[in-house]
Amino acid sequence: MKCEEAIMKDKERFGRVRTSLMKHLRTEYGRDVADRALKNQQEKN
Repeated sequence: MKCEEAIMKDKERFGRVRTSLMKHLRTEYGRDVADRALKNQQEKN
């Protein structure tokens, strides 16, 4: 999923997921999808 990939790349580059990225993803994909992708990434690490 593109949303999860964006979160993973942001985490690799900055060491965390930026608020600005999450705002963008929530606007583009919707709150539920973006939050689920973030949760999935947190569970993997």
